[in-house]
Amino acid sequence: MEELYEENESEHNNNVLECSESLDLDSKWSNPEEMSTKNPDCPGNEPASKDMLKRSTSPYGVSSGDTSETLESLGEEEVQPMDLGRIQSQSAAPDESWAKVKQRMKKHTNLCTGSHHRGSTADKRDQEFDKEDLDMLKKHNDVWNLTGNARRMLHAHWLDMIHRHAGEKLKELQSAYGETCKRKQEVENEIKLRLMRKAKIVGMTTTAAARHHSILASLRAQIVVIEEAAEVLESHILACVTASTKHLILIGDHLQLRPSVATYDLALKHGLDVSLFERLVKGGVQYVTLEVQRRMRPSISALVSSIYPMLRDHESASNRDKIRGVKSDVFFMHHMNEEEQRGEDNSGKLNVIEAQLIVELCAYLIKQQYSYDEITILSMYNGQVSEIKSLMARKIPQNVGNPKLPRVSSVDDYQGEECKIIILSLVRNNCLPSPGSPGKIGFLAVSNRVCVSLSRARDGLFIFGNGDLLMKKSKLWQHVVKNLKGSNSYGDALTLVCPNHPDKEVKVKNPDDFRHVPDGGCDRPCEYQLNCGHVCPKHCHPGGHDKVVCPKRCLRKQCACNHECQASCHGFETCPPCRVLIEKILPQCGHSARISCSTSVEAVVCRAPCSRMLKCSHPCERKCGMSCTTSCLKPVERLLSCGHLVKIACYIDPSQYLCKEPCLQRLPDCMHTCRGTCGECKQGQAHVPCLEVCNRTLPCGHPCSSNCHNACPPCSMPCQKRCLHSRCRQICGYPCVPCMETCAWTCRHHACDLRCHEICKRPICNEPCEKLLHCGHPCLGFCGEPCPSICRVCTPQYKDTISLMTMEEFEETDRFVMLPDCGHVFEVSGLDTWMKSEQCDSGTNSISPKSCPSCKNIIRQSLRYGNQIKARMKQLEDVKMRIFGNQQVNEGIVLLRRKQFDEAFEKFLMALEKNGLNYEACLGLGSTLCFQFKYSDSLPFFNHVVKHSPLKKYASELEASVITSTKRGNPGRHELMSLLKNIESDQLRSVVKAEKRLAIKALLQWGNALSKMGKFSAATRACEIVLKEDPNNQDVRDMLQLVKEGKQMQESVVAALMDDLRGRGHWYQCPNGHYYVVGECGGPMQLSKCPDCEEIVGGQNHTPAAGNIHSGIDGSSHSAWSDRTGLGALRGL
Repeated sequence: MEELYEENESEHNNNVLECSESLDLDSKWSNPEEMSTKNPDCPGNEPASKDMLKRSTSPYGVSSGDTSETLESLGEEEVQPMDLGRIQSQSAAPDESWAKVKQRMKKHTNLCTGSHHRGSTADKRDQEFDKEDLDMLKKHNDVWNLTGNARRMLHAHWLDMIHRHAGEKLKELQSAYGETCKRKQEVENEIKLRLMRKAKIVGMTTTAAARHHSILASLRAQIVVIEEAAEVLESHILACVTASTKHLILIGDHLQLRPSVATYDLALKHGLDVSLFERLVKGGVQYVTLEVQRRMRPSISALVSSIYPMLRDHESASNRDKIRGVKSDVFFMHHMNEEEQRGEDNSGKLNVIEAQLIVELCAYLIKQQYSYDEITILSMYNGQVSEIKSLMARKIPQNVGNPKLPRVSSVDDYQGEECKIIILSLVRNNCLPSPGSPGKIGFLAVSNRVCVSLSRARDGLFIFGNGDLLMKKSKLWQHVVKNLKGSNSYGDALTLVCPNHPDKEVKVKNPDDFRHVPDGGCDRPCEYQLNCGHVCPKHCHPGGHDKVVCPKRCLRKQCACNHECQASCHGFETCPPCRVLIEKILPQCGHSARISCSTSVEAVVCRAPCSRMLKCSHPCERKCGMSCTTSCLKPVERLLSCGHLVKIACYIDPSQYLCKEPCLQRLPDCMHTCRGTCGECKQGQAHVPCLEVCNRTLPCGHPCSSNCHNACPPCSMPCQKRCLHSRCRQICGYPCVPCMETCAWTCRHHACDLRCHEICKRPICNEPCEKLLHCGHPCLGFCGEPCPSICRVCTPQYKDTISLMTMEEFEETDRFVMLPDCGHVFEVSGLDTWMKSEQCDSGTNSISPKSCPSCKNIIRQSLRYGNQIKARMKQLEDVKMRIFGNQQVNEGIVLLRRKQFDEAFEKFLMALEKNGLNYEACLGLGSTLCFQFKYSDSLPFFNHVVKHSPLKKYASELEASVITSTKRGNPGRHELMSLLKNIESDQLRSVVKAEKRLAIKALLQWGNALSKMGKFSAATRACEIVLKEDPNNQDVRDMLQLVKEGKQMQESVVAALMDDLRGRGHWYQCPNGHYYVVGECGGPMQLSKCPDCEEIVGGQNHTPAAGNIHSGIDGSSHSAWSDRTGLGALRGL
């Protein structure tokens, strides 16, 4: 290369191009200091030197200033990918893929060019007719007045127009995009060309040369050098040659592996695997042969003498060290272990025993101090390569910091490489012991592969296979085996030699034989004395003892205590502190403790039981070395104020202890047994809420499933109201939608023309029914009514539940009525009296529907008694409307109550700021929040105190507002009650003595309740009032910090949801003031329950449910779906 460059330097173009495979190129350019030529560059791989990397500021080594003008010219011509994607999306229908779009574009092109198939005359008439129809439809102004077919035709025409327009735009963009890409490629090629022109020598792979052929043509390199040319396809070499090439130099070995062709049949039929190098050599073109080799030692190069008869060894090849641990540097181990077949192709063959032998030999050589990089295992079969890798991963440990193992490769992937020691696995062994067995050697018969496999080793070569089979099937192997036998390097056992005892040899035939050399030497003990004085625990092994770890115990005497060291052997290092356990007297208390010898007694905590007595005369239960407890945990019996005798810890004050005995008293309101404890119920004065199920019958007939209470809530069961036309799908407690169908009560004599839900004006028909029953006897019912299921003849056992008369006791003229809901039949006069009675079954005058006298099922359908049923149902609907009322009215009431509550509380806080904290403020707050709900027996006393308070006006106003709002569920009522449950009669009576302390406590609890309700501003003000009177109150400061964190969290949640919801107006509040979000359009479309209070939230048809209002927590003044946003106008669509 140096001579070529000097020769070519005088020419106008001074570039030299060298092409090769990637692997060879990397090895050649890895050490650029060895070449006298400067500035090499490798566009097919990484830059060749660090200097080049430092010079190169752009991806191809050219600074940005050199190409700025060229790149700027692309700015105006670039096609944005966004435009192309937008046109593609417009061109496709919602259910079309890109493939369908291209098909539609192709169809459109054919229609425009007229190359589509011509239809019949009828088709032409249809097209003309459709065109005329389209012209008329396009002139029509109101699309909604068109028929369905006409609208579909017009819609298809519009779609076709959009597709045509988008297709034309897409073609333009595709053309522009192609031109831009072409221009971009030209700019990149110009950058690469500038870089190459700065270099003296350019190196790249043949694949890169084919890809950058236009650049090479512009580079005009006159000399092309191709390395490993015998393994390069002829087409690849031609791609490296340009019109400027004057000198083509091919370097290679046609006796080794040929180029790899993807299709084996083409290579076999057309000779595609024959390289240009081989074709020229065999064609008689002048060539030069390398006759001196420096890689292999003479004993290895002799094996390929039949392939290279003129090859001579350099003197440096003879001065090689012998391979440690083996008798012969080159050896063919003959064995008869049968091969296996895994997979369908020939590459799946393997020989398990041979693989085990090779892995054991590799591990043995590593013990001879050879590194992993100095050993390579080769095989011609991929199945054997995989098997060896699997065995090696389990047998040979990986180095710390270098997880690589010795390389295992196929022969085809190892051409052009070399290694110090090569272990060759031949695999094939299928010859039976009987004479005349056929036997096959497969790839081993290919001279190219054999040449490569035998010429990779420098110092040592170890071959494993069946030598007899190879000699029978290949003349080349006959020469190799005879050469090996002549040098005494062939046999059925590999001789291992101990490096420390040369007279000790081990014959290895099977993998188990390597157990005689466990550490790489022989089976004798090492007997070397380590620095610690112990003998080396290993068997005979090569190498030093620096890394040998002694497993024995130290046993050296400690200086002070004369104890033996218990640690493992550590050479001449200082022994660790003595760990022998001994008894020592602790000076602090005089107790003895068993501790380690080296531990100081001053640092030991005595674990003996403490003998000191507490103030209560009970012994301390902690350990001696620990400080005595201040709270005695000894159980003692105490008599509580309630009269119960309990066992509690000694330190607990009985007056502060809540008695755990069950209350078991009868609650006065519901007569259920109280489930609370004596302490929770204040000795029976204020019971905990009853948790029993109510089970009272509601007006609708369903049992109440809520917990015990004074007034039952609306029924939550599915509504059972139905008529002959339909049934109600609402919740039972909600007002039903009246049926607007025509009344179905009609017969031959009378008919009703009113709506189904209205009271019928027609009289009751008392004419006998003229129908016959299934048994053939006359019907006993009335005209127009369902026929009863009884018969005077067939069912004489029938007994009327109301009159208690049997069928035989009735007159012939008596008529009967059947209730459709349950099928029971009654005599008409008795059932008429039952239906006209106003009193229900329970004996009360409450509003409830009539039920069957026999089974007590609600009577919901009956033509004869339809007016009575409708009247009862109307009364129930009036009750529901009174409970729920008009939705807008309810929302206004809730807003008014909340406004009154907030205004009253603001006045209360302002009064506190002016007058300071006092017991009267606490009394007003306590009576308002707690006793009005739960401790009504104490209310008269506190009302008396509040009456004489200067803050009576504001406290009473706040109390009235809270009492009003709590009738429908005050926000946070249960939370406030739980926070303030410790304020009871006895405690508040002591306010007069400790007014300031209790007032602060009350306001602190009130601030905590407000923060849980989300009223952070009011909670902050309450905390600030307390801090004015008590600046050092840490509880208030902690509460203020929690309020700030809660406010920040609320703001962050609102901001995050606003980002997701794309705007404001999605927040609402339930009837108890809890916040929730409505997604999508912002208008509620379904009902649900609040997770905090189980109130109804959401709504239907973009209308919030009763009591639910829009919240301005996100800064909005109205909901996202309202008349103010324009969406409310769509409510009726």
